[in-house]
Amino acid sequence: MQICSPPPQFYDSKEINGLEWLLADNSPAAAVAGLRRVLANGSLSLGAFPAARYRRDVHAAAYRCRLGLRAHALLTRTVHTHSWLVLSNGSLSLGAFPAARYRRDVHAAAYRCRLGLRAHALLTRTVHVHAVLNSPWEVHVPDEYVMAGNSAVLRCVSPAHAADRVAATDWLADDGLSVFDKQYLDSKYQLLDDGSLFVSAVSPADRGAFRCRVRDRVTGQHYTSQYYGHIIVTEPKGSVRPRVSGEARARRVAVGHDVRLPCAAHAWPVPTYRWFREHRETLTPLEDSSTWPRASILGGGGLLRIRGVRREDAGRFVCWLNNTAGGEAVHFTLSVTEPISVRVKPEVVRSKLKSNLTFECKISGHPVEQVHWVHDGRPLKPTERVQVSEDGLRIHISKMQKSDLGFYQCFASNSKDQAYGISELYEERGVGSTLAQRCYLHSAMDDRGPL
Repeated sequence: MQICSPPPQFYDSKEINGLEWLLADNSPAAAVAGLRRVLANGSLSLGAFPAARYRRDVHAAAYRCRLGLRAHALLTRTVHTHSWLVLSNGSLSLGAFPAARYRRDVHAAAYRCRLGLRAHALLTRTVHVHAVLNSPWEVHVPDEYVMAGNSAVLRCVSPAHAADRVAATDWLADDGLSVFDKQYLDSKYQLLDDGSLFVSAVSPADRGAFRCRVRDRVTGQHYTSQYYGHIIVTEPKGSVRPRVSGEARARRVAVGHDVRLPCAAHAWPVPTYRWFREHRETLTPLEDSSTWPRASILGGGGLLRIRGVRREDAGRFVCWLNNTAGGEAVHFTLSVTEPISVRVKPEVVRSKLKSNLTFECKISGHPVEQVHWVHDGRPLKPTERVQVSEDGLRIHISKMQKSDLGFYQCFASNSKDQAYGISELYEERGVGSTLAQRCYLHSAMDDRGPL
């Protein structure tokens, strides 16, 4: 790869008395066997290389050229090479880099691959890259004040830049053991979906200290809070109407997973709890397990657990608290996601020119926020002959032409997921393209694509 050429020849060759390539620190960019060399015309060339020969000082460096002109010199602008490369097998590799070399267009970008197949092409689904700093970070547990008999929620707080990197959370008591290893405490301690610790029916005996331990999903390292967080039990002075802390009340959970909705209140006397499913302004009580067998109420009533969430569980749930001082209603919204899957029907079409045909995009999963079509690796543009339905799920081709032949892909996506289906259209004239290759292509790619 030729990365840069010397300045245009504005000067007579007799005026030029030297040309030199420099690195960022102004030291010469010496030749590196098989990787870097200066061509006869003065251009700097970085040759193709296997992944094992990648060198940061060569392939993720800054270069500029100094052109000597008798007693003077010219210096070109700096050219940056990036720490990404395409390997011999076609894979795109992003190498490690120092923080000073971070570039949003490289390290916080979306990539996809276009695969050329003779006269046609396929496009992969989008891969989003988010680079992170490989540096340690800290977690901490704030103290929690709670009236005796009420429930408490301890939170494991991560820095904002690392919040998405927490893969698992454990809680340690002041004896260093996990609270979940103490089997007799199972009904008292519950781990919430966000990693918080739910402690039910707090008493003065629970004046303990807790630390949290998290695992970094990127590096695999574990981080434990340096200081303990405490449950500070207070004695009530008179009646207190139920007041619920402001934790997030919108939950997003994947199909098949469990979800726990906490309703931890500060109140005196200790309130009673009732849970309802809200549907079309009708409240259905959840205490009767026969009507909702996968739901159970834990923690003295302040915690609702739903096992094996289904698509139809999405909606609103209401926690009603009441004591002699008053009542309070807390609303939760549950969103249920399911991996997107796409198929295009028909999958293979052999048709004569000037015929009419329709492709249909069959999508399962939830939610589906965007649908679009691609023809031979490029966005499909509707014309008078090629029409896309208003919902984006069908395309109709009138009087097929040779330019319509090739691969059609339907992409469906949301903010977290993407999938596509493929169909091949070829002209009906004898055997056509190699059937074995076409069959292999469709069997090797599932409906979520090769990436």
